[in-house]
Amino acid sequence: MGVNHLGHFALTALLFDVLKQTNDSRIVNVSSTGHRNAKWDSENAMFNRNNYNPMQAYFNSKHANLLFTYELQRRIEGQVLNMISVAAHPGASLTNLARHVEKRLIFRLLKPLLNLLTQSAAQGTLPEVRASVDPSVQGGEYYGPNGKGGTRGDPVIVSSYRSFSQL
Repeated sequence: MGVNHLGHFALTALLFDVLKQTNDSRIVNVSSTGHRNAKWDSENAMFNRNNYNPMQAYFNSKHANLLFTYELQRRIEGQVLNMISVAAHPGASLTNLARHVEKRLIFRLLKPLLNLLTQSAAQGTLPEVRASVDPSVQGGEYYGPNGKGGTRGDPVIVSSYRSFSQL
């Protein structure tokens, strides 16, 4: 949560006055389809009770990124600022995130299948690039690949869970 969300939240807060003074500025938060697997425990949001689960922490942090994006956009609109807040996710991209499991037999056996379900790291950057520079982007939108399950494809507006009540 600290690395994937709170640090970005703090950086945004530190830069916010400069962004407000910059016409047509954008804040683009990078999330993940994993946000759909978030499970919040409001009394243990930071996993302080010796039950740390890396994947659950990741899913929760990516959901926090989206909630932050939507709330920030709501506040931007309330203050009538010349800026927007949007989010994007890269889909299933071939990066080095799997480096800690790539030597395991199961990974090596499934790698040909994974190659069919994933896209290049370069292709995975396209939703973030579109969210950053496309003049038609509107505040509060969420971009990701258009393929089945949002794993690969061209960048389009995608849907997300938008609140804690949907968990």
